[in-house]
Amino acid sequence: MDEYKASIPGYVQCLLAGGNQETCVSEGPNFAAYFMFYFFIRLFGILLFCIYGTSENARNIWIHSTLLNHPAIKPFLLKYNIVNYNSVTVFGSGMAATNSKSMTSGKNKSR
Repeated sequence: MDEYKASIPGYVQCLLAGGNQETCVSEGPNFAAYFMFYFFIRLFGILLFCIYGTSENARNIWIHSTLLNHPAIKPFLLKYNIVNYNSVTVFGSGMAATNSKSMTSGKNKSR
């Protein structure tokens, strides 16, 4: 880190002397450091998607998203049976949405 900070004054003096971006070059991290950073960021992204993005709750969010409901994408998903929009439940309850009268039982009627 100190080697990068040490190159800053020379870079600024080059710019103040009338140099441009092509003639004034500062030191930075090498290719291996950039590669390792981006590799692990992508690896963590894939890992987090596998852990959190494949649950039933996440599936319901994806199915109701504007991306999968786009007019150009939805027919493709239905044609190849990738997503079945009829099997999605409301609020993850396991039962389809019904009106309030059918959800109340006869035991709870007011006397």
